[in-house]
Amino acid sequence: MASLVVRAQEAAAASTAEIRLLRLADLRQAVDAAMVATLTEVDVAPGLVHLDGAVDGGRWLAARTELHPAEARGLAVLAGALPAMPATSDALEQGRIGTEKARLLSTAREVDAFADAEAELVDQVVGVSLRTARRVVGRFLAEHRPAGPGDPAANEVTLSPKRNGRWKLHGDLDTDSAMLLGNELRRLAAAYRDDETLSSARRTALALVEVARRSVTLGERAAASRPEVVLVADVTFGDVVNPGYDDGTPLGRRAFENLSCDATVRRLLTDGPNEPLELGRSVRLATQGQRRAAAVRDGGCVFPGCDRPPDDCDLHHIRHWLNGGTTDLANLCLVCRRHHSLTHSIGFTFVRHRDGRLTIHRPDGTALRWPGEQAA
Repeated sequence: MASLVVRAQEAAAASTAEIRLLRLADLRQAVDAAMVATLTEVDVAPGLVHLDGAVDGGRWLAARTELHPAEARGLAVLAGALPAMPATSDALEQGRIGTEKARLLSTAREVDAFADAEAELVDQVVGVSLRTARRVVGRFLAEHRPAGPGDPAANEVTLSPKRNGRWKLHGDLDTDSAMLLGNELRRLAAAYRDDETLSSARRTALALVEVARRSVTLGERAAASRPEVVLVADVTFGDVVNPGYDDGTPLGRRAFENLSCDATVRRLLTDGPNEPLELGRSVRLATQGQRRAAAVRDGGCVFPGCDRPPDDCDLHHIRHWLNGGTTDLANLCLVCRRHHSLTHSIGFTFVRHRDGRLTIHRPDGTALRWPGEQAA
């Protein structure tokens, strides 16, 4: 719960409503954890659940309350998984993690290595953003899951009419297929980046329609955009190589061997877990190489709580170029356009530490905190 405690130096600037909102979020996290624990008890000894003819406590809860069925079912699924996840269960009960991180960890429990690695995984996701936690679990799955990124035969896409005359598109794709499609959509969506009236989702929709239009115009499917695979090699450990997509998504070795037959492969050398040093064969396109490296390192906008992806971000000079800053990767970070504008208008400052960590400070010198970060 320490993530929601307002520091003493922040209290003067915090409004009563803001403090109350943080405390309510604290209470919600505690309530969610308690509901998961209670659902476990309900499923062991059902009373009304049985009398109401419900399949399980989650469905019964949705029927009896205003909870969305998907939310109630998610809590029930987590409750069923936690008995086999002691470290996760303890962290949830203690308030070190919330239900979202607990759900994330539960996706790895079927891997044989999870039992031995669970406590360490829990420690790695405590005090970091949910986005970083996803990458931690993703790397673990990419390393230990033998089946690779998924079965393309299970892919599904539906296009169905809505009552208002519009149509709804829904899909479920394996990682390789999603990256192939996403790479092409990002390329086409770039044509609309200067239109600030369009959200990222709307630009993607325009790009998807453009793919179909080009296919019809040409009379055949548009030329496929090859996925780009990055080999992340840590010079600190010498022979450790972690393949992944160019946005940092981990890629299992079996999937890499399959994809590398028809993909653009680049190498990215790093010094420790945080600081990329070199992009192989990228001297001619230095700016794009630095953006690619920043995407692997930052994963998107570096501001706490912001989920904007790398394609919606600018490269910001930590020390401004006019003030003697260099256009080196260590002096660059990804910031979404909204936060980039606020950085220059309000006066946020950035500090890159020797271990590669980044700290963002308000104009009064106090530091922004990431979700889950312990209070100083």
